[in-house]
Amino acid sequence: MPDLRDLSRTLKIATVGLLIISAVSFTANAQLFGNSHSVASPNTPSTASPTESEARDELNKGVVAYYSARYGEAIAHFRRATELVPWSLLAKRDLAAALQQTIDPRREEYLETAQQAIDLYKQVLDSRPRDLDALRNIAEIEFIINRLDDARACEKRVLDADPHDSSADYTIGFLDWTQATQHALAAMKVAGVTDDHMGNARAPAEVMETIKAQNAALVDEALRYLNQAIALQPDSPQAMACMYMVYLRKADLDWDDEIDRKDDLVQAAAWLAKSEAKSKADEEKRLKEQASMRH
Repeated sequence: MPDLRDLSRTLKIATVGLLIISAVSFTANAQLFGNSHSVASPNTPSTASPTESEARDELNKGVVAYYSARYGEAIAHFRRATELVPWSLLAKRDLAAALQQTIDPRREEYLETAQQAIDLYKQVLDSRPRDLDALRNIAEIEFIINRLDDARACEKRVLDADPHDSSADYTIGFLDWTQATQHALAAMKVAGVTDDHMGNARAPAEVMETIKAQNAALVDEALRYLNQAIALQPDSPQAMACMYMVYLRKADLDWDDEIDRKDDLVQAAAWLAKSEAKSKADEEKRLKEQASMRH
């Protein structure tokens, strides 16, 4: 069985560090300030005001702190930059990225931190509605704080902008599986039943009918989007592994039909085998490349 922790980490859809790379280079004030408040164009010498120069310095310091994993320090610098140039989309995006790195459900204030980051990304989207990085990062945060419907909606906005984004297709499938699994485990817990990962044919009928009512649409959607992801990226072991997990949830829906339930399990096993084979091939390739570099 795949490591679900590794699968959930693939929801790191966009590396948030990429959002702040542009802060390193300030060849154009337009890049820093992001709208008509900029005082210089890319083709003219910088005439930044002292306030804008200070904001640039804060952003540079924030970048250094960020890449040294000193996120609290980075947040302080980026927050100061947003205070100095409140119209700067870059400063808001950088602050959101740094806040995102500190979201930890074990901390009491994590929901507040998450909402601050989401609000900043939404301010970017107000000016740039098709900013896919902002959408992806909102989706990731919504997943972390278990607002799965909101995460899914963000991923669908990504697909509206780029129908060929296989990672968005995969993520929607993963979110659907996550929600379906939450439903299934909650229903079984109430009834004192343990998930047997084989369709739970021996569970009480009323429990399985509840699960079927809650999960039928989720499983159907998951399969649809995962098939799209694999059509776009046929060699994705993550999408294959997710197909395996979704077919196990589909077996729940077919709990009272022995033929369909067994077919679901056969499909699940086939996708698991494909995922493991591709992961093994990728690892062997990586090790071979490392060995060749040493020689």
